[in-house]
Amino acid sequence: MDSNNNLPQIKTALAPQLQQQGILQDAITRALNSLHIAGNNNIVFQDSHHNQITLVLPLDNPQMLQRLAKRIAHHLQPNPTPHHIGDQWQPNTIFFGRTQDIETISQQLRTSKALLLLNGIGGMGKTALANELRYQIGDQYDHVIWTNLQNAADTDEQPLRNHLLYNSIQLHQDLGITEMLRSERDETQKWAIIVRALRQLGSNVLWIIDNAHQKDQSTIKALPDNCHILLTSRHTIGNISTHYVDELDMIAALHLFKHYYTRPDDDQIIWDVCGAVGYHALSVELLAKTLNELPNKGASFLLQELKNRGININRQQQIWTDYAQRETYLNECLLAAFDLGKLREQTHLHGLLRFFCLMPYQDVAYAVVQQLTQTIGDTAEDELLRHLQQLSKLGWLKPNQINWFGTTQNSWKMHTVIQDIVQQQLGHDESLEDGVTDVLQYEAFKHYEKHPIEAQEWRSFLETMVKKVDREIMPIVGCYDVLGSLLNAMGYHDKALLNNQKALNIAEQILPAQHPKLAMLYMNIAVTNYYLTQYNTALTYYERSRAIWEQILPAQHPNLASLYMNMANTYLGLTQYDTALAYYERCRAIWEQILPAQHSGLASLYNNIGLTYNNLTQYDTALTYYERCRVIFEQILPAQHPDLASLYMNVGLTYNNLTQYDTALTYYERCRAIWKQILPAQHPDLASLYNNMAITYQHLTQYDTALVYYERCRAIREQILPAQHPDLANLYMNMAITYQHLTQYDTALVYYERCRAIREQILPAQHPDLANLYMNIANLYLNLTQYDTALAYYERCRAIREQILPAQHPDLATLYMNMAATYQSLTQYDTALAYYERCRTIWEQILPAQHPNLASLYKNMAIHYSNRSQFKEALYYIQKGTAICQQILPQNHELRLQSEGLQKAIEAINQSFLLKTIARFGNWIRK
Repeated sequence: MDSNNNLPQIKTALAPQLQQQGILQDAITRALNSLHIAGNNNIVFQDSHHNQITLVLPLDNPQMLQRLAKRIAHHLQPNPTPHHIGDQWQPNTIFFGRTQDIETISQQLRTSKALLLLNGIGGMGKTALANELRYQIGDQYDHVIWTNLQNAADTDEQPLRNHLLYNSIQLHQDLGITEMLRSERDETQKWAIIVRALRQLGSNVLWIIDNAHQKDQSTIKALPDNCHILLTSRHTIGNISTHYVDELDMIAALHLFKHYYTRPDDDQIIWDVCGAVGYHALSVELLAKTLNELPNKGASFLLQELKNRGININRQQQIWTDYAQRETYLNECLLAAFDLGKLREQTHLHGLLRFFCLMPYQDVAYAVVQQLTQTIGDTAEDELLRHLQQLSKLGWLKPNQINWFGTTQNSWKMHTVIQDIVQQQLGHDESLEDGVTDVLQYEAFKHYEKHPIEAQEWRSFLETMVKKVDREIMPIVGCYDVLGSLLNAMGYHDKALLNNQKALNIAEQILPAQHPKLAMLYMNIAVTNYYLTQYNTALTYYERSRAIWEQILPAQHPNLASLYMNMANTYLGLTQYDTALAYYERCRAIWEQILPAQHSGLASLYNNIGLTYNNLTQYDTALTYYERCRVIFEQILPAQHPDLASLYMNVGLTYNNLTQYDTALTYYERCRAIWKQILPAQHPDLASLYNNMAITYQHLTQYDTALVYYERCRAIREQILPAQHPDLANLYMNMAITYQHLTQYDTALVYYERCRAIREQILPAQHPDLANLYMNIANLYLNLTQYDTALAYYERCRAIREQILPAQHPDLATLYMNMAATYQSLTQYDTALAYYERCRTIWEQILPAQHPNLASLYKNMAIHYSNRSQFKEALYYIQKGTAICQQILPQNHELRLQSEGLQKAIEAINQSFLLKTIARFGNWIRK
């Protein structure tokens, strides 16, 4: 098909297919008006953001047109997932040969559930071949993922899984799951989120996993079936179908050599040189670059030098079935390049060569080289650039350009095979390693303090450094410590804890027991345990930190304030609210002395104190501290800041607890106004907000509106969360409660069962969430008058709550009231009264006098005494309950109407009983 001549027909064919993809007509018109053909069937058009998009896709059959429509539609979506996702990788600057390899591999990848391994020794060109495949056939796929495992630690037992969990920041951003992973603590759930997001990419995904490991076999087999997976590795991996990447063919090797060696020479001699190194791509490139920098030397000189070293391909071929032997031979070829380039004599280059041996196998920006080598001043910088260019010309570094913290910079990387050669020839320089490591941990921490998310770029450097500098020195302690902080910032707390522990293990061997650095390390490991909800372990480490800092620091030192704040947060997590408040007050005593009145740290402190008072049901006091926080935040933060939204959410929850539901909704709306502006539509925080709004509407008995918000929450959570996630269980339970209020009991039971199917799978038998579920199911059976079934579930609930809750806990009171109501319905009045009294003992101790729960209790006790014809006691309790309802509830509230109606009935009965008594008394007097 002549694409240019048939452009009108192509556009006509595309229009209805784009409509079928759900694209709006305006977007279709704009895209098709801009669509044109450039070069060899390159499709060019403007996306929804007016960016020019180029697709490489042949138009030789209708199937390709359908694929083109799908690709164009993808770019016309408001927030499309990029076509190329995952780790960044630059396209090949040059590529020769391998035509048959590309054709064979492309064919194998077209099969369903394709899984193929490119296997070959280091430097043979596996990565370049995979990259060329990505370029040539990538546009035939909806998405292409690149994952680079080159820098995985040798000790890592699951390199691919751990890379996808912890080191695939770009992939997480491209899939839109970064915030979900940060907020999720359980590693199994994190993995399920990643797998679900990959599966939702569709059925046509090419995934290239570069430098895969033998240990990855089980992870690879568990990846979603919609991904056609191409692996590269020096190793065989189980029984995965394998394509062996052998040497270049003679013509490709010649072209590669002559690309880098630009002087005229004899092709036959060049072939002999290439043959001597087994047509090995890296060796050919390195020797060609080396020869190009040797003045007045030609290919015959190079060939003779190789022969002088005993390098003869024919002599070696019989042992090349053994990879180790073959790599040893090729190692000799690269050593020849090292000597021919006279690198041993050029001592001014040794420091830079050793430096790159410490770097990960990735592009290293000039700013990083400059910082870590401590190159300062124009003269030193000019010299550094000359040395980088010299090593690039010789082939020991590969130049490129990358984006580093928002700026495009020149960059360089050193192949791992070359790193091995340099290490063999130059050995280690411990002084250099110490200096580079020290600067690295300092620079990484400095970036982390300012921009914890952007600073993740430093992780690969830190991880490589701790792997390569295998000595117990304080700079390595710093690297492990910063790694822990970076991982915590992303929500990878298990991984962070491993690094915290490694840092501490080394530091405890080096430092004296009262050293301030140890105190800081204890605090950092405590923080990680706190994130993991291992609160008691966290407190153990906080106490170690406190034992040092209270000895060596002045009483008003900010480190002590931070420690007290963190200890308070931990006691808050343990629900030891009074102890938490004591530590918050210690922190406040310092911060209010040393910080300015509008400091964000004070605002965060006031917010946490508010949370604590909220948990103590001292809601008015909580609001006082929230207000202090708000005054600061609204002064110092932009109007759309997420911390303001979180504060408004907390205030809304407190007003909800105060039964001031309309005010609660006002603050929820303020929160929503921010989050709708700054968060993606599928963000988990929006789901939580909708859930809270639904609960409030439920309290207002606006059950239909509540269900609308629950459905908004469900639309997000079922999209982004794995099927067994606890947040889904919570949502299903809330929806069940709402349907229960609407007396749609069958639907309610469906949602309760969905909740139970999750919770009984993922929670321990004594978990409070299971108790809550059993309580609600029991309530439903109570409504259905299936009292024995209701009591069975109440007993399941009681077996948990009485084990795990303090005796005055409000949840126990609620349980006792419901059990009392059930026994009352069974006319077991004495047992019912015993449970009502248990409930009253708790609620009258912990709730405000005007709380609606007390009104409900007094109403139920009034009914109980009425059933036993004890009308005086019944009247006493219903009057107390009605007085509360009239104070706090709207006129049409169900509880208020019930209480007022019951009071009138009891008053009437009481009046009738009194008149009868007076009449009987009068008759007795007359007699």
